[in-house]
Amino acid sequence: MSKGGSEPAALHHKPSTKSKPFFTPGLNYSTNGFQLYWGEHILELVNTVKPSHNKALCLEVGVGDARFKQPIQARGFQFVGLDVVHSSSIDILGDAHALPFANEAFDLAIMNQVMEHLIHPWGALQELNRVLRKGGHFIGSVAFLEPFHDSYFHFSHWGVEQILRDSGFEPLEINPGINMIPLLALTLADPGPSRLATRVAGALTGAMMKMRYLVGGAFIRSRFGKASQEFATYKETPKRDPFKFAGHIYFAARKRENP
Repeated sequence: MSKGGSEPAALHHKPSTKSKPFFTPGLNYSTNGFQLYWGEHILELVNTVKPSHNKALCLEVGVGDARFKQPIQARGFQFVGLDVVHSSSIDILGDAHALPFANEAFDLAIMNQVMEHLIHPWGALQELNRVLRKGGHFIGSVAFLEPFHDSYFHFSHWGVEQILRDSGFEPLEINPGINMIPLLALTLADPGPSRLATRVAGALTGAMMKMRYLVGGAFIRSRFGKASQEFATYKETPKRDPFKFAGHIYFAARKRENP
């Protein structure tokens, strides 16, 4: 792909008449349930990747305050931070849609809560694919049900999978981030509530979601029966709800060997 992006592959997809399964077979999804607090899930995914050589390079696009720099360097990667806004934390001033790097220059790439702010995320991810070596890893997170925050596109777990595949990546793992309800509480309390308020919001969310499951299950069981297909489907709710109500989605992917 040339710098500046290209027309997204998604524009050439033929509509499918097949129903899509909630979870794609063969793709890993978190079974940890609701995420009630804002955690460092990016680093959890980074810790699954080992440098393949002693000069392995990691690029973080939208580096911000470079909070991941030291942990990533501790993993054995050399770190390059790029951002469109100048600060003392960045190494390179640049645009995600036209990265100023040679083809296949990096072994690992990170985008933490950046994709939703990009005017053309399909083009930006194709550009990121260009600068990653074959088999290189891409780890990131993106807003889903988080309220508007100067953002263009928010992605469900289906949307994350699709844009990764469109951009030349093979999705490896997709996980839910913080639940939308405590995240909404954090947003409404901007510039930020106390640690106690955050924990109270998380605890109330957990109790509310559990009550929803119990009440809904009782209703479906009484209406359709315990042996019904409807009740069997509803029992999958605890696996699905963390994704349906996620404020953020986290993911890990690998650049395909063959485009």
